[in-house]
Amino acid sequence: TALDLPNLVELEGDERLVFEHDQIYSDRLQSCEEATNLLKSLAFKMQEFENEKDDSGVLKSQLKGYIIWSCVQILGRPLSYFNVCETDKGNATTAKVICDQLISLLNQLCPDQIKLIDLQDFCLYYNCPKVLDSDRDIWAVGMGNLFHCQFSNIDPNFPLCYAPFHLFSVLLNSMIQMLNYHSDTDTTTPAPYFRQEKSLYLCKTLLSRLHVNSIPADVLEMEEQSLLCSKLYQIIIYHGLQSVRKLAYEVYNQYFDVFGGNNPKALTMLVKFSLEKANHSGLIGHAIGKLKNGILFYIRDPASYPPEKLCGTQLQSLVKRFCALKNGAETDLLEVSDEIMASLNFLVCILLRDRNNTLGLLEIVPQIEIDFLKPLNAGLAMSQAHYKLKLDESKNDSNNHHDGADVSLMVGGKALPQMSQHQMKEVVHSALNTFSMMECVLCQLNDVISSKKAVK
Repeated sequence: TALDLPNLVELEGDERLVFEHDQIYSDRLQSCEEATNLLKSLAFKMQEFENEKDDSGVLKSQLKGYIIWSCVQILGRPLSYFNVCETDKGNATTAKVICDQLISLLNQLCPDQIKLIDLQDFCLYYNCPKVLDSDRDIWAVGMGNLFHCQFSNIDPNFPLCYAPFHLFSVLLNSMIQMLNYHSDTDTTTPAPYFRQEKSLYLCKTLLSRLHVNSIPADVLEMEEQSLLCSKLYQIIIYHGLQSVRKLAYEVYNQYFDVFGGNNPKALTMLVKFSLEKANHSGLIGHAIGKLKNGILFYIRDPASYPPEKLCGTQLQSLVKRFCALKNGAETDLLEVSDEIMASLNFLVCILLRDRNNTLGLLEIVPQIEIDFLKPLNAGLAMSQAHYKLKLDESKNDSNNHHDGADVSLMVGGKALPQMSQHQMKEVVHSALNTFSMMECVLCQLNDVISSKKAVK
């Protein structure tokens, strides 16, 4: 674990095979290969001592423990940072071959590797010394890499008798550790995108094995669950690789469906957490859409839902949280366009489908009109006027032969990158189209509200 690792460039697909020809990368893999061969030799020698007298069995247990410890440490660092995928032609990378050898050795020493996940239990069982916090982190990453590789194989070599939710729970800390970013000042650690990608694939596999009815109602009260969501938000928004961002979104969407699919309490907790922590209009809009789908399911079949129904004061309080503009009519509508569109579509859909006001949303419509719809209407008028003015200014600049001059726009209080007149026109037209779509759905919502009032 003391090896200095190469800071790998973020590459996609088979482009990553170029690392096999990087000198530092190859040297580190060679060190891993030599250490793996040494561990295999030790394990073979250990079998020769199986028949020797050892009344307490302590020495044999310790030796086995140290070999397992070393295998997991190598899987944690450096192999979690290296490419362990197969090529399109089915050829394994060098790191993948080494991982498979280490896993094969672990299968011999401890067939039930679920028992290895908790480091404290491992140390007690194999009489290993007290561990440091840094050892815990590397161990967690090593276990995550181990199970990622195990599930990548057609036939995982560990007992599959464990409940899928138990397996997800015990590996949750490993997945969180693997998703971590390193600080910019940490020059000894390479870019963690291979490690993060392994964690996402492992999480996706474990989620696919879960059934919505097997999830406890209060599971999202665990701190680790909210921490996993926060890590996924971070990667979806900020990660440099598009493929990793997309994979993180797939996992997050799958997580939402599994944990909130048939559990109103968990669904509302996920939506609340998104409103508080996501800090991204697209993710907040996604959560509002999931809430809408959950309510539609409840409307179609109320009897099939658990006792905590999506209706009444709890739902009203939640809807009022996202049906509001933070800065009133002066809110930057382009910055929060996704959540506004999701909120408007939510209201149109639910008010139309809930003919008998079973959910009780009609009771808060007057407040929504004051806090959300009227400021939104005023904000749309101001935003459209502002961007039309920008468009007129652009036309004047073009007429004055300043076509090549760079211009700038502000969104969310931040300046967009410098752009040409042509690029600026495209951005402005896109913004005006967004405002037009908002206006269209807003008009539809006003019609729905008017018809509801007429019926009353």
